[in-house]
Amino acid sequence: ILLLNRLVMSSVVYFDFPLRSKHGGVVECMRWHCKLPLFAVAITLPGEEGDCIVSIFDRKGVPIENAEVSGVSGCDQLVWHPSRPWLACGWRNGSITVRVESEMSGQTSGGTTYKLDQVHTTTISALVWNETSGTSFHRLLSADQNGQLMFWKCDLRGKFQQAPIVHCNMKEAGEVTNVVVRNLPPARDISALAKAAAQGDQAALDAYVAGVRRGATGMAASPDALSFYVGCSNGQIFHVDEKGTNCVVFDSKQYGAGGIRQLLFDSGSAVLVAVTNSLTIYAFSVQSEGTNVREVGSVRLSGRNTLPQIAWAGSSSVAIATGENVMRMFATDTLDNYLLNPIEEANDSIVSVAYSKPIQLLCAGCQSGKVFFWRYEPSGVKKPDRDLALDWVPEQSLDTGKSSIRWISWCEKENYMSVLSSQGVLLYEQRATASAYKAEMAAVQLSANQLAVESFSNKRRFALQCDVPVRGIAISQVTKEENVQNMVVYDGERAQVYESDVTAGRVGAVAGEFECASGEVAIHEQSVFSLEPHKLQVRNLQGVVKQLLPLSDKTGSITGMNINGSNLICCTANGFLLVYNLSKREAKSERPPKDLREAIPSLARVVSARVNSNGRLVSLLVTENVGGEEVASSRLFVWDMEMDMVIVYEFGSEEE
Repeated sequence: ILLLNRLVMSSVVYFDFPLRSKHGGVVECMRWHCKLPLFAVAITLPGEEGDCIVSIFDRKGVPIENAEVSGVSGCDQLVWHPSRPWLACGWRNGSITVRVESEMSGQTSGGTTYKLDQVHTTTISALVWNETSGTSFHRLLSADQNGQLMFWKCDLRGKFQQAPIVHCNMKEAGEVTNVVVRNLPPARDISALAKAAAQGDQAALDAYVAGVRRGATGMAASPDALSFYVGCSNGQIFHVDEKGTNCVVFDSKQYGAGGIRQLLFDSGSAVLVAVTNSLTIYAFSVQSEGTNVREVGSVRLSGRNTLPQIAWAGSSSVAIATGENVMRMFATDTLDNYLLNPIEEANDSIVSVAYSKPIQLLCAGCQSGKVFFWRYEPSGVKKPDRDLALDWVPEQSLDTGKSSIRWISWCEKENYMSVLSSQGVLLYEQRATASAYKAEMAAVQLSANQLAVESFSNKRRFALQCDVPVRGIAISQVTKEENVQNMVVYDGERAQVYESDVTAGRVGAVAGEFECASGEVAIHEQSVFSLEPHKLQVRNLQGVVKQLLPLSDKTGSITGMNINGSNLICCTANGFLLVYNLSKREAKSERPPKDLREAIPSLARVVSARVNSNGRLVSLLVTENVGGEEVASSRLFVWDMEMDMVIVYEFGSEEE
């Protein structure tokens, strides 16, 4: 525990992957899919022709074969469909192509590319998908630098009508600079909230008041309702519906604030945010029909960057990179603006920003090539004069070793981050820091390839440089005969076994190294247990398989395991526990699989299973099905094997 406290600088570590593109050139733009591990990159090829290739990669930067779109001009707009593997590409010559990935076999694409009629004559400045619920088609909006808007229609298979279904001319407003979809949240019956509030329900009262402020009604929005907010270079913001009908909802010219730089819209709070070229931020409350917006506040920022980047940082905060050495923040609910300082003092310029909603992590790219991080950890204290910056905890920075970072984006599905610098693209996987402790040894990950190892017997501590990126660590018990502990490190593809002399207090040479496609590995004396697809294998220290533990369709595949003493416990995808005795030459099952769903009817998934040293008790952390959703349980379950009963310890509040 002391070693963990002293040596772990951050709870996460980043593994980098190069983009394995077959094409050299300048990366123009990049985009992650929000629900699928797909990454698109537009690369302008060297030469005077200006040809450009859009390639699709997996999350580790490996190209998907046959998944490319080529053009004769640069590509500035890449937009994935919200839920389907469909990629729309907007080109500088005004053309639009859509790549529809209908079927993928491993790393090979079976998709189709559609080229839409070229009705735009200048650079495509905005592309926006809208997934329409309850109908048999989807729509795509395109806009160009001449103020022309087009609506395109495709069926559920991604096949487009070649001509646009709606054409909207907004040329007098200048260039269309940004477009956002006005997504509508599920409608709530405000009359029902009023009744609940009258009966003393405080939560219903708060929701009712918020709904009245937004102009909500008891009527549900049509599933076909479609509207956009369009920002233009003359400073006007338009509301545009699916028929092309438009009206001006805001004009910054009266304030001398310049053209619209970027728009953001949050459907949950019905808030529209606009940033102008003069670094003025406006927040608007959007009424139910969408054509009526009410300005609730504005703030003028200072900064060095004439092209600031902004992003939502949660549902009511906006982060702005202005070229200074701090991150500027604007709270749309309280209208406060404040600053975030990095964990280390640096006279560096923050030029790019991105936020990952699932892990509540804000990151900032700098001209030096560093990435600064802040994690959102609200205290729950709501005081009028409270410093909102205290809700953001700075984390250890990441040095990419590259020059100025132009753009950062997140693959929110699997915690992958992409960094675009003037030298190209790097992909990073964020993972929890690995650590392990058993008997006379503890190991803590310091970086992707380095461990801090401590021997308790003689209080020695040293650094170990590993040949594989460390994604997991496992340590065995001390062997009685040789007074040796073995440690295995693995990365999901390879494993390395180190032998430790307990008496001398040092880790010796590598005892074995082998390929091992496993996300979890455990070790017991001279045996390495590896969870591999649909099987649990037992290997010797050199990786030779010496036993295969059978699995049945009933129990399902193993999702986790734990070794304590001579006991191995495994949890499965179907909610079973498997128990093995390791005291003999081979691992043996000494009792039938335990079906946890009989004792825990609401069980969704076993998160963690740990067995005690004598093999009698197994502690369980689980998720449960509550109201059709999978939620983390506030209960600790303990299975007593001898009595075959599950004991429950409740750690939630009485109301929970």
